[in-house]
Amino acid sequence: MRFTISNGISLISLAECAAVALALGLFLFPGCNDSYSIYDEGIAVYGAERVEHGQVPYRDFWTMYAPGQYYLLALLFKIFGTKLIVERVLATSIATILCFLICATMTKSASRSEALLCTALTAFWLGGLKFFGSPMPTALAFAMASALFFTQYLGGAGRRHLLATGLFAGVATLFRHDIGGYVIVSESIMLMVTAAARRVKPQALDYLWHPKWWRPLATLLGGYALVLIPVAGYFLVRVPAADLVSDLITFPSEIYPRMRSLPFPALWSAAAGNHSWLGVVRAIFSPSNPSLAYYLPPAVYAVAAAVLLYHLRLRRLSALTAPLMIRLFFLVLGVLFFIQASVRSDIHHFLPTFLPAIILSGLLLVDLEARLRLRRGAASYAIAIAITIVSALSVQRSSLLYRLNLIAETVIGAQHCHLPGSRASEIRIDGDCSDYRALIRFIQESVPPGEKIFVGNTRHDRIVKNDILLYFLTDRECAVRYHELHPGLATTAVVQQEIVDDIRESGVRFIILCDIKGNEPNESSVSSDVFLLDDYLGREFPIVCQFGRYSIGRRDVDANHELVTPPKSNTPQNGFGCRPSYQPY
Repeated sequence: MRFTISNGISLISLAECAAVALALGLFLFPGCNDSYSIYDEGIAVYGAERVEHGQVPYRDFWTMYAPGQYYLLALLFKIFGTKLIVERVLATSIATILCFLICATMTKSASRSEALLCTALTAFWLGGLKFFGSPMPTALAFAMASALFFTQYLGGAGRRHLLATGLFAGVATLFRHDIGGYVIVSESIMLMVTAAARRVKPQALDYLWHPKWWRPLATLLGGYALVLIPVAGYFLVRVPAADLVSDLITFPSEIYPRMRSLPFPALWSAAAGNHSWLGVVRAIFSPSNPSLAYYLPPAVYAVAAAVLLYHLRLRRLSALTAPLMIRLFFLVLGVLFFIQASVRSDIHHFLPTFLPAIILSGLLLVDLEARLRLRRGAASYAIAIAITIVSALSVQRSSLLYRLNLIAETVIGAQHCHLPGSRASEIRIDGDCSDYRALIRFIQESVPPGEKIFVGNTRHDRIVKNDILLYFLTDRECAVRYHELHPGLATTAVVQQEIVDDIRESGVRFIILCDIKGNEPNESSVSSDVFLLDDYLGREFPIVCQFGRYSIGRRDVDANHELVTPPKSNTPQNGFGCRPSYQPY
C-alpha cells in the first residue's frame, strides 16, 4: 500500500474549504445567543473589561490563563461595544476558522470526501459545546494553523513554513500556554524524528550538531520566540516575575489539579442495572452514553499507532515517508493533548484531543480504502451515513437534532427569557430568569456607576465557582483583585485577608452573595476551615434582601469610609421584587 501527498494546497482547494467552513458557520451561528455561563464566560469577558479599563493581568487582577483572550476581547469591546454578543460572535467565528483549518489540513493528504467528513465532525462537535468565552478554541485555531504549516513542511515545503509554524504556535501560547507548549514540543519531536529518518546521525554525539537537525529546529523556535519574547518583556516590566511564575506555572501545575481534577469516566457506568451481556453492550455503546465520547480519542490513537507500527514493522525510521510522518505528528500531538485533558476529564476540556483524533480518523479512512482497494471516498460516505443516524438517535447536546432545533427556534422566534437593560440583552435564556433580571436592575439602580461592589458566595471556606459574569452584566467594578474566587486560592487565609482589605479600602456598600451548590470529587468540596472572609461579611454587611439564590448585603459609609449602620425595614425594595431578609448567614 502506497501513500501519496501533494507538495502544497491549491487555491481551489482552499476556496472549497472556505465555502464549506462558511456553510458550517451558518450552522453554528444560531447558538451564539443561547444562555450564558456565570463562571467560565465571566472569567473571559470581565477580565477583558478590566484590561479595557487599563488594568494589567497578574498585577491588577489574578488569573491563571494566558493574556491573549483578554486583550483580543478588550479590543473588540472598544470597537463594537462592551456586550456579551460581541464575544459570542467572536467565538462562533473562531469555530468557523477551526473548521476551515481542519478542512485545509485534510485536503493535503486525503480526498475531498474525507476532508468534508472531518470538517463536518468538527462543526458538529463544536456545535454541542458551550465554548463561549473560553480561550481554548482561539488557542486551538492558532495551534491548528501551526500544524497546517508544519504538515506542509513535512510534505517537502521550504523552511519558511517552519517559521510560520513557530509563529502560529507562539500566538497559540498567548491564549493558552499549555496548548501552545504542547504544539511546539510535538513539532520539535517530529523534527528530531525527521532528521533521524533522513539518516543525518553519523555518530550519537554529532547528531545534536548536525545542520539538518538544528537549523530546522532553530527556525521553528525562532518563529516561536519572535512572538513570545516581546510579550514576555512587556509583562516582566509591569508585573513582578514571582507573580507571573505563581499565576501561570505554580498554581496551574500544583494547586489546580488538586482542586479541579475530575476522574476519567468509567465506560461501563451506563450499564449499571443491566443483568444480561446484551443489555450491557447496548448500554455501553448507546449514543446516549455520555462516557462513550471520552474513549473515542484513545481508541483512534491506538489504531493509528498500530497502523504506523505495521508499516514500519522491522524496518528502520527511514521507512517513514511524508504521509506517515504526518500521521505520527498528529498521533504525538493528540496524545499530549489527551494527557492535558485527563487532569479535568469533562467534555469541554477534551476538545483539544478530539481535533487530532478527527484528523487521524480521516487519514485512517484513507488507509482503509487503500487496503480494501475501494473507490476513494467510499468509506467516508458510509461513515457519514452512520454518523448521521447516530446523531439523530443521540440525546446528547452534541447531536445534530439539538443544533437543528436551535435553528428552528431562531426561525420561528420562540419565546425565551431575556435580560433587558444589561449587556446581555440579546441573549436568550431557557427557563425563568426573573430573579436574575431583578437583581441586575437592583444593582444598577442602587449602586452608582463607578462605585465598586463585591460578588461572592454564601460561604468561602469551600468554593466550586462564583458568579463573575454579574460584574460584567451590571457594569459595576469589582472591589478586589480576585474577581475569580478559585478554590485553593480564595479559600486560604492570606487571600481572604487581602480581599477583606480591598473591600475596606474601596468603601464597598453592597455585596452580592450567591448560594452555589456543588460537590465535585476533588478538594474543592473539602472545607479549608478558613472563615475569615465569611465572618467579616456577616459582621459588616447585613443581608437586606434576596433575589432567588442571591442575597444582598448592605452597609452605609460616610465620606471617610466610616460605617453607618443602615436602618432595617420590613418593606420590600419597591419595583424589584426584593424579599427582605435580616437573618445572619
